[in-house]
Amino acid sequence: MLHTNKHYDISMRCDELRFSKNLASACERFFGRNKCPCCGNHMVEPRKKSQQELNRRDRRTVAHTCSNNDTGAYRRWIYACRGCNNDQGWRTFHAWAYYLRKQGDPRADRVDQLVIFLDNWDKLTPDEKRRLHHGR
Repeated sequence: MLHTNKHYDISMRCDELRFSKNLASACERFFGRNKCPCCGNHMVEPRKKSQQELNRRDRRTVAHTCSNNDTGAYRRWIYACRGCNNDQGWRTFHAWAYYLRKQGDPRADRVDQLVIFLDNWDKLTPDEKRRLHHGR
């Protein structure tokens, strides 16, 4: 039997983790494998754990898209380059797209596309999400 309480339901967290992996996979299919969905640049996995490799702006990182207010944990994530992830900071993708547009940043259009993609993802059923993840 799983231990549950009002703040942390383990079975629900497993489902969220699985759907986050599906989201990251579907996002890669839509925006391109190993391409940052925010800027379109190629992302790399560091081969060495040296500080220089880890600080690369084009390093692939996990960008959190939505926090769960009850637990403070992040429910959804996608992959983005370190540069975009750091530039986004604490902002939601909606707020960041607005900020980029005000600044005249060329990434604004791609982040707008990402926002639409994430909004559409929220409307899908679990079966539709699984199909997108598997490319069917």
